[in-house]
Amino acid sequence: MRQRSCWCVRCMKALTKPSLGWGTPHSIVNCDALSRRHGANNNAYAFSTHACTKTAGRDVAAAIIHDRDELNNVSAELCVGDWIIFHGVDENGNEDPDQPLWLGRVMSNPDDGWDGRGVKQNTTNRAVKYPMGVEVKKNEVAIYVQWYEKMNLNSNEPKYHVSRTITKAQVQSNQLLLHTGFDMKQLIGDNNPVPKSRPASERRRRETSATASLGEYARPRQNNQRSRESWHDKEYGIVWEMTERHRDYALGQRAV
Repeated sequence: MRQRSCWCVRCMKALTKPSLGWGTPHSIVNCDALSRRHGANNNAYAFSTHACTKTAGRDVAAAIIHDRDELNNVSAELCVGDWIIFHGVDENGNEDPDQPLWLGRVMSNPDDGWDGRGVKQNTTNRAVKYPMGVEVKKNEVAIYVQWYEKMNLNSNEPKYHVSRTITKAQVQSNQLLLHTGFDMKQLIGDNNPVPKSRPASERRRRETSATASLGEYARPRQNNQRSRESWHDKEYGIVWEMTERHRDYALGQRAV
């Protein structure tokens, strides 16, 4: 497959020949689109190999269950600070034409029940609802995500910065998760580790202990909200770059 189509004579001729010997990525020599629009080094018109998911027929149900279980297991092992890529879709479930890939980062959730982690698996027998209409079904995993935005939607350069419109982390279901376990290259800015929040129960216990021992001289600790705001302020000026290999892999995992 390739991200964009071209129906020039050279591309059509190449498609009539065997493709088993093609490498990944494979560009059609003298393709009109490559020559005229984006230059020979652009992979938007290059072919790459991807898995083709079987959606109907024998053993499909078992394969779907296996894939779902594997996705839940991988999601449950995510750590604070991990980079993740989701399939970008609108409220109707259609792919976001501007950003088919949504880049996010696992953040530490200070709410009770999360223990300061960024993921929480639904171990109940019913769906759990979160703000923004997010629903996490049985065995699925809720992920506390800080979103990042592509800096220039009209460019093929995979450069990102922290979201300017969604400044707070949100809970997201793992069902649109495409890719994990990769690194982003930092291009601009200082080192800015993701802060880990103390669970609410631990914060209350520490505050009670400090007050009891120091009385009116007890100094309030920096709360989780201030810590997150400080992190976001510093993150605001940092630019990250995604490798083409990870971008192409995530694009290949989409169910479109």
